[in-house]
Amino acid sequence: MTFPDSPDAEMRSFVRDVQAQADLKSTADAERACRATVSALGERLTARQAEELGSGLPENLEPSLTRHSGKAQRFDAHEFLDKVSGEIGSVDEDEVETEVKAVLHTIREWAPRRQVETTIAQLPGDLAAMFR
Repeated sequence: MTFPDSPDAEMRSFVRDVQAQADLKSTADAERACRATVSALGERLTARQAEELGSGLPENLEPSLTRHSGKAQRFDAHEFLDKVSGEIGSVDEDEVETEVKAVLHTIREWAPRRQVETTIAQLPGDLAAMFR
């Protein structure tokens, strides 16, 4: 039995939010976009910031966000989209950007404001703009 506040229920709710925002046909596509975007974001953040942001997201996403331990990598929005594109298997840049923005907007809605603000502060301007 699944309870409304269980990690699986939270993840399903998060994925449904992304699916609706990106107008994706399946929850599997939305979940793939979530994991790929969160993983790429985790590469761009310090380990501490990834852990802090992860604490405000569904528990099932935290491993994707925090799996890249160590120093934050430097890359811009274009490289970020390339990383996500490889993970979701799409070469349509507009489609990938739509999905990434849907995930980032959902993160902004779910995570505490302070965690989102400190996350955005670690990103270059073009990538930070995708949160808005």
